[in-house]
Amino acid sequence: MDQEVAAVKVFVAGASGALGIPVLRALVSHGHEVTGTTRSPDRRRRIAEAGAKPVVTDALDREAIRSAVASAAPEAVVDVLTALPRPGPRRAADLRATNQVRRQGSRNLLEAARAAGARRYVAESFFLVYGDGDHGPEPLSEEAQVPAREPSPPTREAVDALLAKEGAVLTAARGGRIEGMVLRFGGFYGAGAGTEEMIDLLRRRRLPVPPRSRGVTPWVHVEDAAAAVTAALERGQAGGIYNVADDRAASLAEFARRLAEAAGTPPPLPLPGFLIGLAAPYLKRLLVDTRLRLSNRRAKEELAWRPAYPSIAEGLPAVVRQLKGGSA
Repeated sequence: MDQEVAAVKVFVAGASGALGIPVLRALVSHGHEVTGTTRSPDRRRRIAEAGAKPVVTDALDREAIRSAVASAAPEAVVDVLTALPRPGPRRAADLRATNQVRRQGSRNLLEAARAAGARRYVAESFFLVYGDGDHGPEPLSEEAQVPAREPSPPTREAVDALLAKEGAVLTAARGGRIEGMVLRFGGFYGAGAGTEEMIDLLRRRRLPVPPRSRGVTPWVHVEDAAAAVTAALERGQAGGIYNVADDRAASLAEFARRLAEAAGTPPPLPLPGFLIGLAAPYLKRLLVDTRLRLSNRRAKEELAWRPAYPSIAEGLPAVVRQLKGGSA
């Protein structure tokens, strides 16, 4: 697609999720005609309020998703499918539904997009595809091997599912079957992305963080993530891989402290890392034991994308203002 893009018909799968609703709003604001899916009839209203046409279907049902995509006849498909628990995953078992969706649901959606004649396919991925553990101080570019480090037991299945999803999209793009591309996101924060639940945990002194940790991970405000999806749909290269994250990574402890300061709650509860690991082994491995930074240069250069919130220092106060009813 050219720099100046005409409005197109877009099919967004997973439209009622944490990223899905901001994506709908962003696409609609750019003049695109959008259809959004949900598995829950109760969430149709949220999709309609975002300006899209709601469709109830399940990507795990191959025939149902094929029919839904064919009926919408989109020129582009956006895959933001997940099935995460509301408080967020703490253990590997909490990711099983999302792993299945990324393996099977995304494959079904990709097949449906090709069968319906869609030209573009934008797929959500996650920084965990690089593997957990210590990646050193330098930001990883998209040329880094995936996984760059061997995944640990708490994250291995999730990494494998991400690799399967990415592999299907990129293989189809290399074969000229569809203009597929992958966005590797930092951890989401923002309204509807678990930040409200974190504030509640802080108020109740139930959000523990280790007092000492070398771990830092990439983050991204959901509105910035949605802007990147729109930019990729309009300007991304077929077969492209783009890291989408803030300019500066941060530790879980810093995130919790800054959120507490912005929301006016008590500070996070200090707790030794091994105790956090007993209650939430996946969460500890991902956000406490992992040191991983992402380079977002390619997204800036090829997609003309710039985060409105370069780091959590700017983003978290804006989220709190939004949640309190003020402007972001």
